Amino acid sequence: MARKNGTVKFSEISEDFEWLKSFLWRNAEGFNTGNNDKRLKRKNLTMYDFMRNAWNNPKDLHGPYKYFGGALRPFDKDENGDLIYKYVGVWK
Repeated sequence: MARKNGTVKFSEISEDFEWLKSFLWRNAEGFNTGNNDKRLKRKNLTMYDFMRNAWNNPKDLHGPYKYFGGALRPFDKDENGDLIYKYVGVWK
C-alpha cells in the first residue's frame, strides 16, 4: 500500500484486524510475551492495542520502520494521533 500510494496510515490497515480487539495479548500462544514484569504491565492489552503501540513506536521491532528495514519512515501524524509512514524504498 505504501509503495503504491507513497504513504500508509494505521487507519488504512487496521480494519483487517479489528477482530484482534477481543484477543488479549497475554493469551497469544507461542508469542514471546517476555518476562513477568512485561506480562503484568500489559495484562489487559489486546493484540489490537499491541499492534497499534508497535505502529506508533519506530524503535519497536514489530513496528513498520524496523520490520521493513527502514523502507517505511515515520514523517507525520494523522487525525487519530497515529504515525503516518512514508515509503522511501529499500536501502542498498
